Amino acid sequence: MSWMEGYLTGINRLQQNTFDVSPVTEAAIIGQMVRNYCTTQPTLRFETAVAQLMNFFSPYKVGEQSQLVEVTVGDARAALRQSTLKWMQEKMKAQGQFTGTPDGLYGATTKTALLAFQKAAKIPETGVPDARTLVAFIQKEAEAKGTKP
Repeated sequence: MSWMEGYLTGINRLQQNTFDVSPVTEAAIIGQMVRNYCTTQPTLRFETAVAQLMNFFSPYKVGEQSQLVEVTVGDARAALRQSTLKWMQEKMKAQGQFTGTPDGLYGATTKTALLAFQKAAKIPETGVPDARTLVAFIQKEAEAKGTKP
């Protein structure tokens, strides 16, 4: 984890127009994603898996500093950048699930839209913009573009 966090910090500092190389802000969750990926690709080197995951996230990186939004509903919890939540709201608005104005703030309208998106995506319905939900948005967009997520 320490190596991965240092690697991600290096990318954040050295890559132009990059505040966060990943829209997922919690290192432990990124670590779990890398672990899961390595489990499905046992011959892959750890550092290659991290690089490939960051490449997957690169179109969704956070380009400039954005407020951190922390959301808790029951036992479900997530932390993400306001700009990432705004992007999710824009996507849900285009799909007719979000009726408000995309602003990157979490409220009842966002929660309702997230529940509808999560139900349609067949993922746990928490109303929280967690990593699983964010990845579902990215996968849906990749599939719409005809690319392999």
